[in-house]
Amino acid sequence: MKKTTADSLKPTGKPQSARTNGRKRPGNGKSKEEGARYRVDKSGVWWFDANPKVSLWKRLCDWLEVVAQSRTDAGREWGALVRFKDRDGVDREWNIPYELFGSDGGTEVVKKLLSMGLKIESDRYVRRPLIEYLMGSDVSSRVTLVNKMGWHGNAFMFPDRVLGTPAEPLHYYSDAPSVCRMAEKGELADWQEKVASMAKGNDLVMFAISAAFASPLLDLIGAETCGFHFVGDSSLGKSTLLKVAASVYGGPAEYPRTWRATENALEATAAAHSDCLLILDEIGQCDPRIIGETVYMLGNGQGKARANDRGGARDIQHRWRVVFLSSGERTLLDHMTDAGKKPQAGMEMRLLTVPA
Repeated sequence: MKKTTADSLKPTGKPQSARTNGRKRPGNGKSKEEGARYRVDKSGVWWFDANPKVSLWKRLCDWLEVVAQSRTDAGREWGALVRFKDRDGVDREWNIPYELFGSDGGTEVVKKLLSMGLKIESDRYVRRPLIEYLMGSDVSSRVTLVNKMGWHGNAFMFPDRVLGTPAEPLHYYSDAPSVCRMAEKGELADWQEKVASMAKGNDLVMFAISAAFASPLLDLIGAETCGFHFVGDSSLGKSTLLKVAASVYGGPAEYPRTWRATENALEATAAAHSDCLLILDEIGQCDPRIIGETVYMLGNGQGKARANDRGGARDIQHRWRVVFLSSGERTLLDHMTDAGKKPQAGMEMRLLTVPA
């Protein structure tokens, strides 16, 4: 999960309690003050076993803190945002949808925490009190779930930070790390001297760089998603154009993505690059039977509406607004013809061919 970049939600390291029934939390973990059942400190999460035959504090897991409650701006998809350290001591963050607690006794929650590296005690008693702790931590802090990068009001979300002042801290909602691989290397003057200056006199290179800077402006001017496909034989410099454009956002080798992905995966990829440049290399790797619908989907700026377990539409739906650059040795028409399909005018308008 991507980190919520809000100073107000930074872990304090101080003990935290849940379901204390308004009574004071125990201080040293050796005795139980009436009504307190859980405590959290740097040594971990502790639960008081009130069984008269036991009557002592038991350790559930390493430090695990509920830092905020989360929901969409429509007030749906509620969850608990937790932070912890994995077995290597690396900070981790996960937004746990509350709906997961309602299935199979919260087993999926425990399995996910284990897979992310949280050290949980192996005793059989652990799961029930751990789930109760997570569900009962009624913290007052709130974060807004968003499923795309880029502009959210007056704030701009990057994979690792938020620029501006959102009305409420933002949290990027995804089951996997963001596929937008931005990176910082060198100084602006270095890029201007060693990359941008080389574009003088080359219209295609100038166009590629301009596309990279144009994407964050689409939302501000009310423009829609648009795509451009560099077409030409091998070794004409198509990949170089994409790498030069990628240098605005990160490493030329790491930032570009490829067309070789399912339609669902491309939805998530587009949302992760919203208001930034999206690069999709080698259109020939995409299934020609679905390439037309995929281009339509990218150009429309939103993915499929999916149902929840009750048959209604989920509130979380992938949306984006991007400039995307593509490359290949053949045009969209060529690929669709291979599959016996004829492109509609709207498809070719969403992915304009640029001879390379």
